[in-house]
Amino acid sequence: MHRWLRILLVGTTVVVVWANAARAASVVCIDPGHPSETSSGDALQNGLREVEVNWQVAICLAEDLRQAGMEVVMTKSAAREYVTNRRRAEIANAAGAALMIRLHCDTGAGTGITFYFPDRQGVKEGVKGPSQSVISRSREAAERIRSAVAAQGLALRDNGVKPDTATAVGSKQGALTGSIFAKVPVVTVEMGFLTNLRDARYLASETGQSQVSAALAAGIVRFLGPPTHADGGAGPNRNPARSRVLEDVGARGDGTARQPPGRDAAQGPQQPGNEGASSRAVAVGLVVFLLSFAAMVWAWRRASASSGRRR
Repeated sequence: MHRWLRILLVGTTVVVVWANAARAASVVCIDPGHPSETSSGDALQNGLREVEVNWQVAICLAEDLRQAGMEVVMTKSAAREYVTNRRRAEIANAAGAALMIRLHCDTGAGTGITFYFPDRQGVKEGVKGPSQSVISRSREAAERIRSAVAAQGLALRDNGVKPDTATAVGSKQGALTGSIFAKVPVVTVEMGFLTNLRDARYLASETGQSQVSAALAAGIVRFLGPPTHADGGAGPNRNPARSRVLEDVGARGDGTARQPPGRDAAQGPQQPGNEGASSRAVAVGLVVFLLSFAAMVWAWRRASASSGRRR
């Protein structure tokens, strides 16, 4: 009896681990920057506010990723919702995300899009992080996403991949706060300089926001790989025509920014396409229950039979 119980327990464990790993491999946490403890992101620059641009691109990116079969978690539910940078990382950690992508816009004399990753551990609030494995995966994520974005030919100068220590906050702490507390790969994208008129005009346009979103989605899919499902497809709502958009920004057509059906832009996307995860959780729970129940019935019958023979 004990041998069969061990087999059942091992089998159940394998099923649960497999289901959790399959889900985690396709979960992306999108972090639209600001407001936080560092800035409100509400300063007006060339007619734009960073907090609004970050949010608009995040909405587009969430839709692009869902269309690619990814599950999406957002660190906030409204453009001006205040969330600390530590809390943003904790949301990604709790979701077991395969990647946390942080969306920001830069200020200063520069121009173009830049990708940042933690290249070393930093310290914040007595916490040292991230781990070496997160540093390694974050570097890989930044390089792959940057490569895919560069291939799309956006109307933004490619500034390449840089370490967190190249930022003002990272140079003081060793890494950005969102990176220090991250237990998952993390990439911060400065999508352009709002103080640069050309960048600002591009990021203000529906075409610009849509193209940046599609390029980032293509890079994320390149890093994580297209999620596979039981039906052999690449996602629960996979749209072949939409998939080609992620591979070629030029195929987008009019390039208009998209809003999730039935949602206001200020309110944000529904949180967050987890129907697939819920279905898998129900299925796994049912399997575990049935296996456990079968094991109990089998053990009870064996015990009853043994007791009958002794009598």
